[in-house]
Amino acid sequence: MRNQVALSLGGPAAHRAVEAAALVAALASVGCARAPARVVLVTIDSLRADHVGPRAEGPSLTPSLDALARDGVTFADAITNCTVTRCSHASLLTGLYPWRHGLLDNSGRIGDVAALPALLQRRGVATGAVVSSLPLKGLLPGFDSAHEGFGAAEEGRRRYPVKRPEQTTQAAVQFLDAHPDGPFFLWIHYFPPHGPYTPPAAFLDADPAAAGPRLEVGERNYEKARIPAYQALPGILDAQEYRRRYAAHVRYVDAFVGRLLDRLRERGLYDDALVIATSDHGESLGEHGWYFLHGNLVYQEQARVPLIVKWPRGTARGTRSSAPVELVDVAPTVASMLALPGFAADGQALRPSAGAAPRLRFTQSNDAELVAILDGARKLIMKRGPTTYTDAGYPALELFHLDRDPLETSSVRGDDAVAAARLEAELRRRYAGVVGTEPGAPENEEALRALGYVN
Repeated sequence: MRNQVALSLGGPAAHRAVEAAALVAALASVGCARAPARVVLVTIDSLRADHVGPRAEGPSLTPSLDALARDGVTFADAITNCTVTRCSHASLLTGLYPWRHGLLDNSGRIGDVAALPALLQRRGVATGAVVSSLPLKGLLPGFDSAHEGFGAAEEGRRRYPVKRPEQTTQAAVQFLDAHPDGPFFLWIHYFPPHGPYTPPAAFLDADPAAAGPRLEVGERNYEKARIPAYQALPGILDAQEYRRRYAAHVRYVDAFVGRLLDRLRERGLYDDALVIATSDHGESLGEHGWYFLHGNLVYQEQARVPLIVKWPRGTARGTRSSAPVELVDVAPTVASMLALPGFAADGQALRPSAGAAPRLRFTQSNDAELVAILDGARKLIMKRGPTTYTDAGYPALELFHLDRDPLETSSVRGDDAVAAARLEAELRRRYAGVVGTEPGAPENEEALRALGYVN
């Protein structure tokens, strides 16, 4: 039986330096004598957790990520803190919940917070970012090298510039070549499997998908039971064909993640590096009546994300954890491994250890229209006001027991009223006074508005 890995619970900010020292000692006890000098963070846009690793439907779509998992820890119960790209990455790189860093949507500016890249930069760590889509441009200061140029237009949306995985991987390798020695933090963002799902033909199954429901194309990006306008591919209305293409897009990006990991190995960097692979959010593929989109809901198909952490020198190799974790845990994990003392975050540093205490976790949709709190198996979803990105009749409150109802099909708020009231009060306390995000760069705002990402 494989080892079980759990979450180390972090305390107040004053104790974080002590936790970092304890982490180094814990790693030394399992064969790693020092904290690593290099960290590689890979984020894959719109990658669902259930499309990584073994699948009942057939062979794994992600052999490269599977190989990374064999060298590290798979956190099977990880959630994003926001189901849109910019907001999610803001939490990932600051360790703060959206209401704390102030960026609630896909276009705004982050508040005056001490983000991980800038703090590492001040300590002499080389910092690099390779971003592959417009919402992440100019997200955070603190990167010595920010590769934010886009070499292609997204198919189907000529005004939306992106990097293809080939270009993303090339830019990441250039950073590695420029930093053969010394500590570094490199964040690489891949755009697929974000739609439109247009993978190269070589990654599609040989056989076409079985027929599924035929859908109409919407006029906008957020219309229930319709194909989002930007997703529509000429002549394709079958839902199952879009699902097949999403899976092929996962294969496509995984191949380039594999090339990146191979370059780390060839340069002798892989074994001693902390390598983290995750996603900013999932994707609805028909669940709850919504197709091929994200950002409008906080159900598990959009909230769950894959999270794989490879520690240096094979620490906790090939293990799987059921500990409840979230993306705000990534920044304090990196801070601990790069010996950044006193890093204050809402998240908790992940490390190999025994035992895990219960915790509250949080996620939200675009502009915090919907917010959710998870307490063990209980999950409460609250609507904060009128909705732009989902149906107007969305319930004010829903409560689910995920252990009994993982697909969130039946709210049990009436049967568990005491717990629902307690969790609702906690959500209202956290989001009290939260009204919106400071606007971002005008040129980005205009482009994202035209694409349906900004209200």
